[in-house]
Amino acid sequence: MEKILCEKELRLELEDREWSFEYTDHDRLIARAIVVDDEGFFYFVRANRDDDFGKATLIETSGGGVEPGEAPDEAILRELKEELGAETEILCKLGVVSDYYNLIHRHNVNNYFLCRVLSFGEKHMTQDEIESFHLSTLKLRYEEAVDEYEKCRDSKLGRLIGNRELPVLKRARELLLKGKSMEIYDISQEVFGCEVYPGDPAPVREKLSDMSDGALYNLTAFSMCAHNGTHADAPYHFYNDGKTINQVSLESFVGFAYVAEHEGEITGCDAEMILKDAAAADPRAAERILVKGKAVLTKEGAEVFAEAGIRLFGNESQTVGPEDAPMEVHLIMLGAGIVLLEGIRLEKVPEGVYILSAAPLNLGGADGAPCRAVLLRL
Repeated sequence: MEKILCEKELRLELEDREWSFEYTDHDRLIARAIVVDDEGFFYFVRANRDDDFGKATLIETSGGGVEPGEAPDEAILRELKEELGAETEILCKLGVVSDYYNLIHRHNVNNYFLCRVLSFGEKHMTQDEIESFHLSTLKLRYEEAVDEYEKCRDSKLGRLIGNRELPVLKRARELLLKGKSMEIYDISQEVFGCEVYPGDPAPVREKLSDMSDGALYNLTAFSMCAHNGTHADAPYHFYNDGKTINQVSLESFVGFAYVAEHEGEITGCDAEMILKDAAAADPRAAERILVKGKAVLTKEGAEVFAEAGIRLFGNESQTVGPEDAPMEVHLIMLGAGIVLLEGIRLEKVPEGVYILSAAPLNLGGADGAPCRAVLLRL
């Protein structure tokens, strides 16, 4: 993640509409930060307060007062180390938000920075911070963070904090997305050189017209098994009354997915851990699980995925389950309505959250179909 050019810094002047204004007797210079890591997670502090402002559990950016002789950019690096235990670098200054806490007659001058996490270590909070605020770290996706701020609007202080910080969070996200290139991973096999399940016919190409022989155009015909190369299995593959590939909702094939690396058998415990990791990374990605490596899904693992109600399971093998006896695993997964994406190629794809697009050919009445599967990382 490179330094970011913030062409126009935020400048906001906010009033306190929660408590009546009487007078202001002091200003506080504050350094705060929107903190992000290379995976796109944002970091905040959770504060449990019970003081003059009332009793409330709040989300807030990490930061604090600028000490005498200290510049705001120096203060924020210190504060992030103390409250989050994070070594960080400043990507840019987001701007300054001026607001008021009328209850304590204070004017706050909040200098906001966008910072990237380099590493995590021990926190170094004061005893007063520990006892007064019970600070803990929140690791959230952007949408989750916005939801947290909205949940805290049931308290006066929560509304003040949300009014101040949500515009800054939105601006930070805009800058992070601006000019960011999208990574596209093709996880499909080339059809005519693809792997073929033992006993299935291999793809055959026929050149119907060839310009090198004097024809006006090139024209190709081909034949193949619906389960050659990278393909999807529909429930009809093992259930005569199951859905055919054209009847399966495209929502199963398109959406957030989680790539997990695993070698050997995927036991019930392994499946539970994969789902836990996926949900921790992004709950939406836990609906579509793609396994990287020479992995074999066991009956127990299949039962865990079926119980969890995932939409899709994919692996690099030409079948899901043991190659010499795949039926039991197929019956469990397809019986639960889980689409199987077989023969994908993930060797160049790191573990993590992606958007999967693996729509199969619309072969009416078929038990499966080849697909051009790709993963997108924004």
